[in-house]
Amino acid sequence: MVTDILGIAFVIIGALCEIPAIIGVFRYKHALMRMHPAAIGDTMGLFFVALGAAFLTGWSFTTLKIIVVVAFMWLTGPVTTHMLSLMTYMVDKRDIADRYEDININHNEENDENDEDIEE
Repeated sequence: MVTDILGIAFVIIGALCEIPAIIGVFRYKHALMRMHPAAIGDTMGLFFVALGAAFLTGWSFTTLKIIVVVAFMWLTGPVTTHMLSLMTYMVDKRDIADRYEDININHNEENDENDEDIEE
């Protein structure tokens, strides 16, 4: 009886941790800003929901699988977030460079003739 109440309470706490994450993902415009609430939802929300599921199912092989899933998510989540943020940064950097392609940062007088040939 007590384990059922604790299990339900942890699942509700996990769901309440997911709600701000969902709102944050849809509210922010830039992808790098969306990653923070998504990461919070993944870590805290998943932990509490898994803990509640472990209390509801009892200590068995299913509980061990739940612990393995949480550990896998905690190990792969930061790496995934880092790679996505790096990709987003590089794409944004390339988009900015494409917008200002007419500006030659390494301009010197020797390259004037070469620049005209490239444009033709």
